Amino acid sequence: MGQQRQFAWQQRKTTLGVTAQCASLTEARKELDWVADLPAQSGQQVLRQLDQAYRKWWDPQHPAGPPTRKRKSARLSVPFPGQAIAVRRVNRRRGVVSLPKIGDVKFRWSRALGGAVRNAVVSFDGVAWHVGFGVHAGVETPEAHVRPGTVVGVDRGVRSPWRCPTGGCGTAHANRLCTRHATITLERLCISAMTATAKGTIEEPGINVAAKPGLNRAILDKSWGMFEAALANRARTTGTRIVKAPAAFTSQRCSRCGNTHRNNRKSQAMFRCGSCGYQANADVNAAINVRDAAEAAPPLTGRAVRDRSHPASCRPPTQRRPRTALEAGISRP
Repeated sequence: MGQQRQFAWQQRKTTLGVTAQCASLTEARKELDWVADLPAQSGQQVLRQLDQAYRKWWDPQHPAGPPTRKRKSARLSVPFPGQAIAVRRVNRRRGVVSLPKIGDVKFRWSRALGGAVRNAVVSFDGVAWHVGFGVHAGVETPEAHVRPGTVVGVDRGVRSPWRCPTGGCGTAHANRLCTRHATITLERLCISAMTATAKGTIEEPGINVAAKPGLNRAILDKSWGMFEAALANRARTTGTRIVKAPAAFTSQRCSRCGNTHRNNRKSQAMFRCGSCGYQANADVNAAINVRDAAEAAPPLTGRAVRDRSHPASCRPPTQRRPRTALEAGISRP
């Protein structure tokens, strides 16, 4: 369907919206059996998601990048809107969901729904089938945090997933961070670049190739990205503001006097300033530096998955002018 949008623009200079594509889907269901096997509501939901992805890409105020194709190895998933499904609980451990064209499907009830069911996604990860539900919890983002003015910096590491100036670390306290602080400052990290291979090419071979896979595994094992996303989700319910600060030299700069030198960090765990003699856990010192950079960092309230100051190189140039109907939802040729 993304190719249909691109073809319409490149060949006919016309814009296809979700309404036109839903009409095309209806015609395709009459001619193609494999398309008709998919519930109509699921196909329409996919088209709405595609339309939303294009709208976000073209919005200069949104950090989203251009829509991309799913890889063949990607997790298979089928969305179902809430009006097309019915969920009921059988016992403490089992539930049943009624899906169009499929019927009743039993599943293990792993946690409370916590609200009215708005949609469901059935997915296959190569090993087992799963069903997840989107619910409306009835919780709105407050206008202000209950503890205004409270700020904390979070330093992410390979030994502990995260650490803050109070010494707290781990992954089980992301909820507590948002509850206790109105502003949370994170390092601006490009995790995909940090975990890229170091092999290089024959002409330009990489360095530290043997050690790099171990570092990559250590970073990925700590789930920095998932922690960031969980923090952003919780921030929506507490009114917490999430900001990004430059990560450069936060581990080498003294949080007390500002002296920056690579020798200040004596080891992975120990920081000792060569100027004023201040000593602290290296991660705690870095977290204080991250916290102090909160005032100058751009806000990313509720969206901690991408840095707005570095837009995607393939995003078309954004201009401060109203977009015509022809421009909306069209990918760059």
